[in-house]
Amino acid sequence: MKFTTALVTAGFALASTPALAGFENLPSSGTLRVYGISNIDVDPLFITQGALTGGTGTAFTDPFTFALPTNFTLLASQQTVFELPITELNPVTGLMETAIEEVGTFFDAVFRDTTDNKLVFGSRIVMDPTEEGEINDIFRYGLWGDDVQAGWTFVTSDDNRLFSAVRSANSTINDDALDTFDPYVVGLASDINVEEGFPVSGWFFVKTGVAEFALVDGAVGLFQAGEEGQPPFQARIAGFAPVPVPAAVWLLGSALVGMAGVARRRV
Repeated sequence: MKFTTALVTAGFALASTPALAGFENLPSSGTLRVYGISNIDVDPLFITQGALTGGTGTAFTDPFTFALPTNFTLLASQQTVFELPITELNPVTGLMETAIEEVGTFFDAVFRDTTDNKLVFGSRIVMDPTEEGEINDIFRYGLWGDDVQAGWTFVTSDDNRLFSAVRSANSTINDDALDTFDPYVVGLASDINVEEGFPVSGWFFVKTGVAEFALVDGAVGLFQAGEEGQPPFQARIAGFAPVPVPAAVWLLGSALVGMAGVARRRV
């Protein structure tokens, strides 16, 4: 759709002037969740956006658009239309019915931060403005290693911010006391919701010292918490994930392990 394409294309533009970029470390013990602040001037998770590239500032039709910081080099990207269960009134039966519907597009990207040569995994959501549903958490699964940081930036004036980041599979709607450290997942909390006027997220970033990445089935989880009566649901889709060895070797190793498992079952 034009709405989706325009918003994401702006996000991949190169900045004409340098932009500062800062990330917050994600702890592995103690207080795990790192919170942002609605004022970007003091938000510890905010990464200064790139140069203004266009737009008039008209909400959802012609928003201001910004480039990514110049120290981000794009390595790979993809987009996936995702589905969520939506409960709606059936005008024929007069009953509330739940159906799985396509409600938005997830944009997935891997960058190289040229300031430290580390990988940065980017997540961005654009909801279909004609559909319902919301995303409260983006879970990125992978072998993240010990050195993990998070941050975000906007690429249009309509983007919703990153509320918090944590190395845990606990949703932001639950008590922070339930945050349990998980080395294989990073949770990125927001509230991307058409009905509340926030159908588009900024780019949410996770940086890691792991040197390799691969496209892995189920590496991204998009969680609808059901705050407004929708069925709670996590859509698992393919996404880029950090891996400990070059992607081809890692995938070959996974295949060999699977074949060995099949062989054992046949004995």
